[in-house]
Amino acid sequence: MKINLLPGIPDDDNRDYLPEYLKDSEIVVNENGNNSQVYPKRLEEKKGALVDEFVDTWYQYVPESYNPEKKTPVVLHRAILGSLDRFMAYILEETKGNLPTWLAPVQARIMPVKTDDPELNEYAQKIYDALDAADVRVELDNRAEKLGYRMREGQVQKVPYLLVIGMKEKEDGTVAYRLHGQKETTVLPLDEFVTKLTTKIETKAR
Repeated sequence: MKINLLPGIPDDDNRDYLPEYLKDSEIVVNENGNNSQVYPKRLEEKKGALVDEFVDTWYQYVPESYNPEKKTPVVLHRAILGSLDRFMAYILEETKGNLPTWLAPVQARIMPVKTDDPELNEYAQKIYDALDAADVRVELDNRAEKLGYRMREGQVQKVPYLLVIGMKEKEDGTVAYRLHGQKETTVLPLDEFVTKLTTKIETKAR
């Protein structure tokens, strides 16, 4: 933990205001600061998987005035997540874009094997409607592209669930899916799959 302060404020006096678990933190004086700054004192916790430092949680002390001979009233502003864009940047950096299912922009993508088969497209649409009705963020990819191309695109975009629908799945009323990062394909009845996926999203399981 690193603590940034304006010049002219003794370290020892500032340490008196810190919680016990922060009192051993490194204190750095902001030499470029001035009394008109919006953030006169700021505590920053920095960590990251891909970079050396990353600002995440921070504390801000806002005293009305500094007087070492008196008890100075202090307002403690604690921002757990910081700004939304900073928080999302941190999440993307930590997960390398491999977001958990509940947080992924697209949670499932449906891909019929043959995009020119009306019956297969109809069943793929049925799966889409069932997932959409369950508030799953789902896409139907029935573009006139090869299945391998669409699968590869879904893997690159790190979609958690890729559903491949062929005639066997249509006839059996099932769903064949592959989780992101795995090679195994799992087959489940449609209703069971919808329940499994929605439970995973609601419980925020990884």
